[in-house]
Amino acid sequence: MQAKAYPAWAQSTLYDQAALDALYRVAFRFVLMSLVYLAFGVSLGGLIFLGVRIPIFIHAHLNLYGFLLMFIFGMAYKLVPPMFARRQQLFSLRLARLQFWLANGGLLGMIGAYALHLEATALGVGAMGMAVAAVWIFVLNMGLTLNGSNRGMPDG
Repeated sequence: MQAKAYPAWAQSTLYDQAALDALYRVAFRFVLMSLVYLAFGVSLGGLIFLGVRIPIFIHAHLNLYGFLLMFIFGMAYKLVPPMFARRQQLFSLRLARLQFWLANGGLLGMIGAYALHLEATALGVGAMGMAVAAVWIFVLNMGLTLNGSNRGMPDG
């Protein structure tokens, strides 16, 4: 895929448009997945209302971690760097990408482990660790971004 060529008047020394585009793609993926989790979480809620025996844990985690947190992650990555960061850059795009995979893998792993009654096994503990690590990565990445630690950081 060839990078977009921007006219001279649209180029600025305040931000790198290619890096911003890459960040927006990560933000889009978080928001897209949040909508998928919302659809499944609300559907399970409807089935629970109709009397189908579905663990509340699964319904709650799809809605709270799946929809709410993923949406917050995506919107924060879209809005925070341009609003508050020096040079409008995220501290680490690599960390944001890693966080995306850890958050989704952790959530799906936790739900799968709970559905199969494997919470106290390596699968359940590992999935929980992935989900928690994803949140800590987000806190670290946003904190360093807001602190201005992204000055001159090469990232891909």
